[in-house]
Amino acid sequence: MTLIHDWEAPGFRLKEAAQVVRLAGPDTGATDSNVWRVSRDPGPVTPFPHRHNREEILVVLRGSLMTSLGDEEIKAEEGDTLIIPPMSTHNILEAGPEGVEYLAIFPVGNRWYHPDGRETPPLAPA
Repeated sequence: MTLIHDWEAPGFRLKEAAQVVRLAGPDTGATDSNVWRVSRDPGPVTPFPHRHNREEILVVLRGSLMTSLGDEEIKAEEGDTLIIPPMSTHNILEAGPEGVEYLAIFPVGNRWYHPDGRETPPLAPA
């Protein structure tokens, strides 16, 4: 069993005011799953529509967010879980007025693609 203290988990900042803490993944001892805690400031998010070859799950811990899945816009609030099917184009559109904190859970080996099919370099260790 591996214990990862919050203050020891590796983190990085995304370009649009999002802080990511990698709670579990290959670089912290997990072999099958990645778990990220993402915190975003209130307001609109720089568009990054993308899709993955594997399922992604978002669990809203605090605040709210607007996201898109294909042409549908969905508001997720504290306690809500979003299950994003493989190869579904999605995008975080906006963090609520109080900001948002959520877990992003996805399998090791998850790949990222632009809507036109170009692969995006991975943000997590494979």
